[in-house]
This record gives sequence, C-alpha cells and structure tokens, in this order.
Amino acid sequence: MNPSSGPWRVSPLIAPLCAWRFRRSKPPERGLHLFCIRGGKVTRLVDYLDPARSLSELGLAPESETPMSDSANIELVRSIYAAMQRGDWTSADWVDPEIEMIVVGGPEPVRWIGRESVRAQNKSFSSVWGDYRVEAEQVRELDDERMLVLTRYSGRAKTSGLEVRTEGAHVLHVRDGKVTRYVRYWDRDRALADLGLASATDSPNS
Repeated sequence: MNPSSGPWRVSPLIAPLCAWRFRRSKPPERGLHLFCIRGGKVTRLVDYLDPARSLSELGLAPESETPMSDSANIELVRSIYAAMQRGDWTSADWVDPEIEMIVVGGPEPVRWIGRESVRAQNKSFSSVWGDYRVEAEQVRELDDERMLVLTRYSGRAKTSGLEVRTEGAHVLHVRDGKVTRYVRYWDRDRALADLGLASATDSPNS
C-alpha cells in the first residue's frame, strides 16, 4: 500500500503528526492510523496494530488483494518503445498484418496500410534521419483498446543537418496482443485536443 498515491494520499496536516509519532515510538511494526478531521483539526485518531483488521472494518481490500500489475497492453507498448530506444526499428512481432499507421503533422503527414508498408516506412525514415530517438515519457491506458504514449523526439536530418527536438504523442490501438492502428502526432497538444484531454499547460497542477 502506497500512502503517497491513489486514495492513500497523506494530507499536509497528517504528515507531520505521523512523523512525530514515529520518532517517539519503538522500532516500527506494520499498522494503520485512521484520522477523522473536521475544520482542520483531528477530532479522532484510531491506531490499528493489525492492518488486516483495520482494512476489514473499513471495508477495504487487503494489500495482497489489490491489483498492482500493469495490463498486458501497457507491458506490450512499453516493450515496443524500449526496442525503439535501443535503436531497433525492425521488430514487428507487435504489428498486425493489416495495421493502419498515420502520421499527423510534422514534415511529412502520411498514411500506410499493412505490415510491409510500415516496415518500408521505418526503413525509409531511418535513412533520412540520423541519431533519431523516441522516448516514451508516459504510457496511459485510455480504454481496453487505446493506449496513449507521451513522447519526446530528437533527431538530425542527414541531408540538411537540421536538428529536431519536440514533444509528441502516439495513440496505439491494441487488439489480441497486436497493434492494429498507430497514430503518431508531432504536436502533443493537437493529440490531446483530438482525444478530448487537457494539455499539461491547462492542468490546474501545472
């Protein structure tokens, strides 16, 4: 159980209280504290020495029953970008035979259909760009099929020497362990707008 994420976030009021109690206690054992807060004041504090009992009384699942592993689609997408970061653009186990690939924006907006067309495109792309890198900053599962990958591109055109560094986004449609549709956006904000998502600059926490 991670108290810094999900429903277990520690409030600024609680954190120093927990630290104070920890400093005054013996070597720590696993337990759980329940704080009731009203008007910025702690009105009730319950110390549970038995975590299983506390979770049971609160109607929560034990930590061992909480799903922590990533989905198969997330693992697949991460493996794809790990190969790209190694400079491996030839792996195609993840490509559906009838894949549709679309490039939105950038120097060459295009569309391909089929595994062989994608392989040819990747080969052509690597012949034009040198030191090309794609870094997956974040992978989000939008639904059971669509995966959003926030990316950073960097590369240098072999002919002109022009260097490119930009933040983009990819949308991958995954079905039965294969990518059936792959949309590459050079402009991250456009991708987020098309998906109906707020950009990082629009986030209230930015």
